[in-house]
Amino acid sequence: MDSLKGTRKSGEEKRSRGKVTVKLVQTSLDVLGSVADAVNVPGLKPGLSALSLVVNKLQKTSQNVDDLRTLSEYLPRLTTMIQNNQALHGGSVSDAMKSRIESLLRAWSLAAEESQKLKSHSRLMRFISSDDDAGAITGIVQSITWAIHSFLVEGSLAIEFALDVGS
Repeated sequence: MDSLKGTRKSGEEKRSRGKVTVKLVQTSLDVLGSVADAVNVPGLKPGLSALSLVVNKLQKTSQNVDDLRTLSEYLPRLTTMIQNNQALHGGSVSDAMKSRIESLLRAWSLAAEESQKLKSHSRLMRFISSDDDAGAITGIVQSITWAIHSFLVEGSLAIEFALDVGS
């Protein structure tokens, strides 16, 4: 009944349906590929394999888009968390702490820039470079993780040294 009223599907609902459709097509191609050996139709098996490769690329491209969307939501939340905590302390932190925070925020900013570059690619480029983009996204996530770990380790060391000096 809603379709008669002309309501539009949300972008998320369309993406979800698209993913289901692509999975259905992939499953159908897999089944047809296994049956193709029994049927003597020249070129059927290679054709199905080629279509299957295209569908796999579509799936990877879709996953990359989802991952970039998640990153673009996650990074601002992390930055806001740091800024809110700085505000709670009135900005009165040691120079060493300021330096660690600036280093962390700089790493996140670079990750956000890299993420934005990937997001700005056309759909065709996303499809063509889906494997490379997946590697780049993994690199972005690793750089964020490394920055967080570095911040935590440096903070832990600072605490240990402060406690050691005091004893």
